[in-house]
Amino acid sequence: MERRRVSLWHFALLLLFGAGGWLAYDRATEALPVRAARVRTGPIREIVEERARTTLPHVFHVTMPQQGRIFPADLPEGSPVRRGQAIARLEDDDLRDAYTESQSIVRAMAENVAAARAQVKASVARRDYLKWLAEAREKVYGRDGVSAQVLRETKADSLEAEMELEGNTAQLQASIALSSTSRLLPIFLKRILGRTIVESPVDGVVLKRHVWNVRMMQAGEPVMDLGDMNGLRVTAEVLTEEAVRVREGQAVEVFGETVGGVLKARVRRVEPQGFTKLSSLGVEQQRVNVLADFEAGELERLSRDLGRTLGLEYRVRVRIVTAEKDGALLVPRSAIFRGRNGGRRLFVIRSGRAESVDVSVGMSDDEDAEILPVGNARLSEGDEVIVAPDASLSEGMRVLATTGD
Repeated sequence: MERRRVSLWHFALLLLFGAGGWLAYDRATEALPVRAARVRTGPIREIVEERARTTLPHVFHVTMPQQGRIFPADLPEGSPVRRGQAIARLEDDDLRDAYTESQSIVRAMAENVAAARAQVKASVARRDYLKWLAEAREKVYGRDGVSAQVLRETKADSLEAEMELEGNTAQLQASIALSSTSRLLPIFLKRILGRTIVESPVDGVVLKRHVWNVRMMQAGEPVMDLGDMNGLRVTAEVLTEEAVRVREGQAVEVFGETVGGVLKARVRRVEPQGFTKLSSLGVEQQRVNVLADFEAGELERLSRDLGRTLGLEYRVRVRIVTAEKDGALLVPRSAIFRGRNGGRRLFVIRSGRAESVDVSVGMSDDEDAEILPVGNARLSEGDEVIVAPDASLSEGMRVLATTGD
């Protein structure tokens, strides 16, 4: 009886150890569910995506050329204008009267000069005659009845004629100077009259009107803003740490709800000076303007195919392609993590177990990352990698993969 009890006790112990061993084995061989994706080859590109706005290289601010009463033309905003077209007129009645009067003054001054010339000519003739008479009487002084008194009177008349000539010559020079000055008056008034017609400096459209009614205005006050919409471009305020990768000529995609599709553009220029701007969260950011021109025919295509027209200062979004490559070895970005040594690693599934692999990462976008040939001899197209690996995952653990592609 006692031996039977010992046997039962041994059997219970064996059963207990067997159950514990089975549980330990089951736990050791339990597979961790993971999400996996296959390594593939394909194109990849690095982009800088940012909000932008449509701009013009030049906005022509037409202002009052001089003080006066203005009569603006009937040109609503958006109206097309041609270079040299009158867009406003200043009241010019007083100026025209002054111009007519100035021409009369010029004629009068010319007649005054002519009279002064004639007077000088007469003075020269009188001086020459009296000088000759004085010389002649001096030769016959004391003879032929020429007395000293007559001789003195003759010389006095000669000197007086000389002084009269000098005075008339000075008067002529003054008349010539005044006549020359008077000729500037109609030229000046005609120039002012020319400014009473305000003309468009460019072929374009009216962007903004500052004056709608007849009113007195001072010189320099704004009248209209004009612009050539054929030169429409986009300007993006890009973070300086991203702008260092942007180069002239890189491809740009313009998109967003305003566009309703995708328009092609090219980087024209990265401005040399950055600026500080507060983000929506109140954080100071260093940004720089990146300018891009639409490719030929893109704005026409937008109007023709989508029935839309872009205007000035419209909000859009841009994707600037800073680098691209075909046939790159790609994995999801979320599969890559930092190792303990600071290097890049990922888990590849082999024989149902997770294996850690060192990788060198090249270009990346929002979804994928390029795996460079350096140091990735153990990774090839078709391998399964674990996406967003759990922190509890470690080398050699059994995994149960659910492929997401």
